[in-house]
Amino acid sequence: MKKVVVVGSINIDLIARTRHAPAASETVNSDEIFLIPGGKGANQAVGMARLGLEVTFVGRVGKDFFGTYLIHELEKENLNTSCIFQDGNAMTSIAMIILEESGENRIIVSQRANYQISTTDIDQAIGEIEKADLVVCHFGRSHPVLNYVLQIAKSKQKKVLLNPAPAFPLSSDILKSVDYLVVNEGEAELALRGEHYKTGEKLASRRIKTDLITYQQFSNKGYRKRLSSCQGTPPKRSR
Repeated sequence: MKKVVVVGSINIDLIARTRHAPAASETVNSDEIFLIPGGKGANQAVGMARLGLEVTFVGRVGKDFFGTYLIHELEKENLNTSCIFQDGNAMTSIAMIILEESGENRIIVSQRANYQISTTDIDQAIGEIEKADLVVCHFGRSHPVLNYVLQIAKSKQKKVLLNPAPAFPLSSDILKSVDYLVVNEGEAELALRGEHYKTGEKLASRRIKTDLITYQQFSNKGYRKRLSSCQGTPPKRSR
């Protein structure tokens, strides 16, 4: 079985479903409210585990009810949670989501414990990284830990997948250490500092081995996503 280490975000999603989002000073009623495990890093880890991969998640939660709950939920998905560390000073990260009937949403994220992950945490996960076939990094901002993870992964000759979402400009050193870069259309330009992803020569000059661009097609029924492997030119959109 292939082994994967995922380093990234984990949080609680509080989702309120309503007919429309409140305007300034307006109060609206919620038809339904959900409390579910979330975080893009944790979601990716669960998805890979469900595909049959052996996944270790590296992250940080609070030493609180939500943190313990998230660890238990990942254990139910057969993830190795030995490298999820509980922080006594920072609460578990929370995403507050307003979901309208139309499918539009508004999200506020309180990045507490997620942003407290440290190089010491990564050091404690080196044993798992050494056993991994792939190291997946999800970061929504530039973080000192990212460079450290990449350094360790490449020193161990591991393949690296990076998903910088929300995107931030990526340095040449980061891009040279990445084997797979996963971004959506808007993130691609920001991550590559304004260099449009359609220009294959620029991607090649950055030494990115494989670039995966996610596309969204919108309609009055919401949206659907498709994932495409791009060698500089995305597939044509269907009408």
